[in-house]
Amino acid sequence: TFSTRFGDLLRRIEEWEVEELRDQHAALKDRCAIELEDLRQASLQQDENMQQLQVAQNQLGGSLNSLSARLQDLQISHAALEATTVGRGAVAPMEPVARPTEPVAVPRSQRSLS
Repeated sequence: TFSTRFGDLLRRIEEWEVEELRDQHAALKDRCAIELEDLRQASLQQDENMQQLQVAQNQLGGSLNSLSARLQDLQISHAALEATTVGRGAVAPMEPVARPTEPVAVPRSQRSLS
């Protein structure tokens, strides 16, 4: 009869819809699992990069401390050398060299003709 056939058709449609929803759910579940694994890998890579950065920062800090100590040693040595040669003009005081802010006039006698 018509109602039996119509009922069977509705059940098949419902079964197809349920099957389609199950397939979509499985596909979404797989995609989520892949994205979750990608995020885990990115997090591990970020952790490794942070560790490498920390090592590099520690190395730079050590180098800076070493350079600072070496500069201090040189300043002490320079001061000691300066103290032993005071009055002889052999060692100039350790000061930054100031650059002139205006052009310096060169006497004519010292100018070269190029």
